[in-house]
Amino acid sequence: MLEIIQNISRTASFNAARPAVLSITGSLTYAELLNTTAILSNLFADRRIPRGSVVFFNISNPDLRLVAIVAALHYGVVPLLVPTREIVAGRIQPDYVVGAPEMLERELPLDLVLDETTLTGKLADTKLRDFEDRAPDEICLIGGSSGTTGQMKFVGETVSHRSQRIRDSAWYTPAERVMTTIGGGSRYFTVTALQIFSAGASLVRSYPDPHTNLNMMNVFSVNTLLATPATAYALIDSMKADHVKCPSVSKVQITGSLFSGELIRRLEEAFDARIEVIYGTSETGRIASGVITSKDFVEGYVGEINPGVEVKYTAAGSDQMGRLAVLKKPGAGYWDAGQLVRDDKPFMELPDVGFVSDNRIFLSGRDDEVCNFSGNKIAFSKIEFEYRRQAEISDIGILSAPELGDPQDLMLAIVAPETLALDPVTESVCAALKLQFARPHFKVFRVDSLPRNALGKIDRKALKSLLLTSGQIPT
Repeated sequence: MLEIIQNISRTASFNAARPAVLSITGSLTYAELLNTTAILSNLFADRRIPRGSVVFFNISNPDLRLVAIVAALHYGVVPLLVPTREIVAGRIQPDYVVGAPEMLERELPLDLVLDETTLTGKLADTKLRDFEDRAPDEICLIGGSSGTTGQMKFVGETVSHRSQRIRDSAWYTPAERVMTTIGGGSRYFTVTALQIFSAGASLVRSYPDPHTNLNMMNVFSVNTLLATPATAYALIDSMKADHVKCPSVSKVQITGSLFSGELIRRLEEAFDARIEVIYGTSETGRIASGVITSKDFVEGYVGEINPGVEVKYTAAGSDQMGRLAVLKKPGAGYWDAGQLVRDDKPFMELPDVGFVSDNRIFLSGRDDEVCNFSGNKIAFSKIEFEYRRQAEISDIGILSAPELGDPQDLMLAIVAPETLALDPVTESVCAALKLQFARPHFKVFRVDSLPRNALGKIDRKALKSLLLTSGQIPT
């Protein structure tokens, strides 16, 4: 992965003081990023960690973790970008752990553990060594799929695949200060940070609290915001509550899940900014993107198919819903038992249902997130959008729940104040969707919050467990 370090070196040579990372705790300039990358990559070499080893970074300092991953790619070990719980459960085994092994809550048969104290000690200027780039077909990074409805899959990428995705994803400019509200420990966040560093732009660290993020956006003059629909709603609500504007923001990118026209309208009210949508998967990278406004909003639109991407779907006709599939790019597959597993199918079938028209993709939702009332199929997303029209409902998640009595039964978890009567809202939603006959199948629960993964998607497994064990009586 010499391209990344070459781009970082170029930025450091022309503008050493440009911030690579900005956060509450301080900044990391490109000169410091390059120097610390040199120190850590040299440490890998001095400890004689075999190149190609799979390394898990259990580092509490988020900025240090990012730099350590850059150093790993430069030296030639393979960062394992999965949640700690996957290591604890033994579903995937790293060769080495960098950081605090005791946090993993289990003994690991590791040849070497690097402690964080070593990494955060006094660091002197160090020359960046040249390491031979690994072969194009060698694995360079392992990440996890969203895992919202089933077990997480481990996605492996080769050197050529990751390099191509870096080149394909060159949509940032050096002048951009980017805040992404996607969780800092996720694969998506990490590869986005790599793209930002490769472009010579600045990453502004985000936090779970939207009020803190608003302050950060204004203090550091953020001009690009990358958010999921859930985190975008949280920011908008905080802006209203705090009477705060963010005039520096000129671009808002929405990704992670389907969104409503109501969200786009509220974003336009909150920001004087260009609004873009991004659609992709862990396995394929970006599939489609586009600019969107509330005036020309069409439900389900997720962008125009990107150059070099081929998409097909299984329905006949240009406006009929079907399963989508995307042509695979060489160099990616699933990591299993220490090897990259690929099938010989040219197209990868996606869990999303939709259609393609004039090179634009429209989705109705995932194929396992559709309910069927007497032959009338409707996506969970449509139901969620209707509930979202109620200003007092801040969040909603839906699950099919045949265990409640009927295969058509749905559990609806709603975050709303106690003063809001939910029964009339549900009656109104069913009427709007012409599903009055299905009203008895809507089992509505009031919850304090919804479990979400780092990408902002509802963790439906965790939500189901929460609802089934809460002891609540449906309203």
